[in-house]
Amino acid sequence: MEGERRAYSKEVHQRINKQLEEIHSLEAERDRLQVQISIAQSQVKRLRDSERLENMGRLLKCRARVQAEVKELQLQARALDQQVRPETRLWILLRGKRRRRRET
Repeated sequence: MEGERRAYSKEVHQRINKQLEEIHSLEAERDRLQVQISIAQSQVKRLRDSERLENMGRLLKCRARVQAEVKELQLQARALDQQVRPETRLWILLRGKRRRRRET
């Protein structure tokens, strides 16, 4: 009976040791996978950052182009204002003179 107990105890210890080895192996595998996941996430973040930088570069170029267009349009508007104002003033003066002539 004592022999059977020892054999059973030995078998249980061997099973426990195998299970512990499997646990350590699985933990090591988990750690390795977590490192790989971390690396993959970093690569994805770098890719997103790179895409965002490219988009920002394109947007900045567009912004500069639009600002230049706005300045050009403002200059054109000022030039048109300067052309229209004397004509408008002249028209107002002539209209006023015509009214005065009718009144007299």
